[in-house]
Amino acid sequence: MKENKYFIIIFIFSLILLLIGYNNFNRSNSLINSSNVDPNDYSIIRIETIGNYKASIDVRLKRELYKSEIEQLAYTLKKNLSKKYERIFICYYMPGMKVGKGAWATSHFEPDLNIFMTSNFYDDTKKNNFENTFKVKDVLKNFKKKYPTSHIIGKWYENNNFIIIFFRQKHKNYLIEINTKSNIMDKPFELLKKKKMKNEIYIIKELLYPKNMGDIKLINDYNDFYKIEQNGDLTLYDNIGIIERYKKIK
Repeated sequence: MKENKYFIIIFIFSLILLLIGYNNFNRSNSLINSSNVDPNDYSIIRIETIGNYKASIDVRLKRELYKSEIEQLAYTLKKNLSKKYERIFICYYMPGMKVGKGAWATSHFEPDLNIFMTSNFYDDTKKNNFENTFKVKDVLKNFKKKYPTSHIIGKWYENNNFIIIFFRQKHKNYLIEINTKSNIMDKPFELLKKKKMKNEIYIIKELLYPKNMGDIKLINDYNDFYKIEQNGDLTLYDNIGIIERYKKIK
């Protein structure tokens, strides 16, 4: 009888653990699948895989998605793959954009998710409110602490919550965004310095040479570029004209 009693206790305890694990699994899945993106708002153009190492996905969007929606969609696309991959590269294209010739946005798992968007207008995550507000001089001090050998090319206000810094390190140029509310830095993006109509311009390398496209060169196809104006302000252009302006930090 004692053995039966212990067996029943162990069985009930194991059942409780299983139920807890199942609920947690469902909860985590529901977070991943809780997407505001309508399936009709996008379509898969292409999926290419290399063993278990890499998957590349091209997605056609029917409307502009906010960064939070890109994040939700990225996890959904990752989950829907037939197996797990060490690295997943996802490029998003608006109607009329040629695949492989500069994406509108990217969401790459390397293995952590990193999202980049060509237009900051759709970055709704920058609307978050933080309790702490750091002075620009404190943010710059923190930057120099992390990149002590860097040379700052220029620094600008992106909006009330973010600043942009162009800097040079080890013979390469970079762009980095820093949240002035949290003093958190995004991943830096390498910049290519080019000449356009006798002006020096800067182009984000990842958009010019997407990581999942090998060595394909897109210099003649990608049109967005940054230019430091004579008054020190930073301007983002495309072939039509000005996209955004950023005020110089003195």
